Amino acid sequence: RSLYEPLCQTANDSGDHVAWIVPQNGSIRSIRWSELRLDVDRLACWLESNGVKPQDRVVNTEPNSLGWAILDLACAAMGAIHAPIDPRWTKLQTSQAIESLEPRAVFGTQHLQIATALEQATSMPKASQQLRWQEAVRTDQTANILWTSGTSARPKGVMLSHNNLLSNGLAKLDAMPQTASDIRLNLLPFAHGYARTCELTAWLLSRSAMACVTSYKSNSPNTAPTRAFGELAQIVRPTLINAVPSAFQHWLQLAQIPSLQAESSGTLKSFFGGHVRQFASGGAPIADAIRTRFAEESLPIFQGYGLTEASPVVCSNRAQCIRDGTVMPEILEGVGPAVQGVQVRIDHEGRLSVRGPG
Repeated sequence: RSLYEPLCQTANDSGDHVAWIVPQNGSIRSIRWSELRLDVDRLACWLESNGVKPQDRVVNTEPNSLGWAILDLACAAMGAIHAPIDPRWTKLQTSQAIESLEPRAVFGTQHLQIATALEQATSMPKASQQLRWQEAVRTDQTANILWTSGTSARPKGVMLSHNNLLSNGLAKLDAMPQTASDIRLNLLPFAHGYARTCELTAWLLSRSAMACVTSYKSNSPNTAPTRAFGELAQIVRPTLINAVPSAFQHWLQLAQIPSLQAESSGTLKSFFGGHVRQFASGGAPIADAIRTRFAEESLPIFQGYGLTEASPVVCSNRAQCIRDGTVMPEILEGVGPAVQGVQVRIDHEGRLSVRGPG
């Protein structure tokens, strides 16, 4: 019925399991699903008490963090529309987007930060209030407004419902199964469709654990990740990583640096902490040479295709492309078939049409 409902189910069924991993001075702090729901409920109560109503727009310009996810789920709980904006956008782009959204609240300003709101959110909602949120049928209500990349024109805000996002998250998990024992290390900005579904929604539905890189290198949305990502991988030891082709290229270069080889035993797999079982790439075509190099160390890179208007995944390689630990290259080619519930058609002029619940 809403993105909030699976959070409640997980908190009830697996409340002691780790939901989020926060790096702290070379070690980690673990946040349980039960703790996460308490924070979400407190922030949802704070939003309501500060005049935010269902279907009001809440803008968020902050980088990825645990607080980002809490705000997203708090909006889902009480029915507000979370409209995140990539913090790497220019001031002009951001101001134009905010003006068009006419939001009730804007997080990431000098006067309103997610961390500050969480500190102020000391009141817990009443049981009747929690039940109202949990049982609310928000299937066709807008949950997020996400912005297109703007590669061919000015970025457009796309209104996506709870059902759009949930159905696409389930379709992605059907193609690339993930479980509660997985740990994902996030790099991609949650404000874009790729990470929104393949990171956040997949995390929520699979009940896995999440850690994320909170800093960005520059204003470019396609900047390759810094060495800090590899260092964090050594601490978190992730099993799942989503990235763009430029990131995989950059990691191949970093893995050749002698000092980093010494830290990671000199293999590509150990560079990522030694436990990664699944990479995914999207946003642009990835070079065959990169996929081949990773596959040589039994690290297949699954590729997909999508667009924000489709929530965003349309096609994806499937986990069945691995048999007995061996990558079947003839199945892993391209972006794979359409995901569950999605239909595609290419007309005589080469135009692609897509239809589905996303």
